[in-house]
Amino acid sequence: MVKVRIYAEGGGEKGQSKKGLDIMMRAAFKTFIMKALQQTYPYQEPLERSFIIEACGSRIQAYDSFCHALAQRISGDTEKKGEVLLLVDSESEVAGNIGPWTHLKKREGDGWERPNGAMDEHVHLMVQFMETWFLADPKNVASYFGKNFNKRALPVSEKIEKVPKDKVLQYLNNAARKTSKKIYDKGDSSFGILEKIDPCLVQIKSPWCCRFLKVLDDILVHGKMNSSIRQCDPPAIIQGGPS
Repeated sequence: MVKVRIYAEGGGEKGQSKKGLDIMMRAAFKTFIMKALQQTYPYQEPLERSFIIEACGSRIQAYDSFCHALAQRISGDTEKKGEVLLLVDSESEVAGNIGPWTHLKKREGDGWERPNGAMDEHVHLMVQFMETWFLADPKNVASYFGKNFNKRALPVSEKIEKVPKDKVLQYLNNAARKTSKKIYDKGDSSFGILEKIDPCLVQIKSPWCCRFLKVLDDILVHGKMNSSIRQCDPPAIIQGGPS
């Protein structure tokens, strides 16, 4: 039984040749989430069929698809059961203790309105983008690139969400320069690495990833909010703030 559908940014733009990126993306996120669940709930029944990753392409396509799915769910006019979530890059550091809808409303280039019926728990941010998560697990990033990968080219900062996007890509490319792959490829490399990295390491260094996984725990395992036993600290968000 499907308990949640995750409308996620990525997997190729609509109307373009995706070259299988949507399939790769769904598989990579499925692997990452399943590892996260199995690490925290090792005796839980398999949950791979209880959630679906919708690879939406651009961030605006992800937002529009989520809004449509949420409106259908609220109206009861849908055969697709379960909760719906939105997962997109923050594109920048999230200021202070503001909520995700506030960030997306204020961010230049988005200006998204919180749809009717949406709560903060419905939207999740990869801060500052998915590649930021890779900085939490240099060992497994190195295992993807293989021989001559320079782990020392990656920063050791505990606050990976503060590293700007261009710096993250610069670090990855510098580290990969002497490998057979030569560069970090945002298509093939990104989902190959996501399948390899350890969610337990990511959730410790990325509070927003921790928040995402805790909400999935609540939906998939507990069936109620604020019940996750995951050992990490989500961001301190001021509830009920301006949207």
